[in-house]
Amino acid sequence: MSHLAETTEKAAITVIQKMLPRFGQLDSLGMSAQDAFDARAAENLLRGIVESSPYYEPK
Repeated sequence: MSHLAETTEKAAITVIQKMLPRFGQLDSLGMSAQDAFDARAAENLLRGIVESSPYYEPK
């Protein structure tokens, strides 16, 4: 479980950034409509965490 803090530390942002490209691997795999929707929602939420971080550096 996470340790709650006032701000998200850079190491956590780095972990999330490394996970985001893996969502692209789901595009070629069979998923139910609901699972695909939920996976996209999760990806968007995680991307939002990264992009709102002061450590975010667009590539």
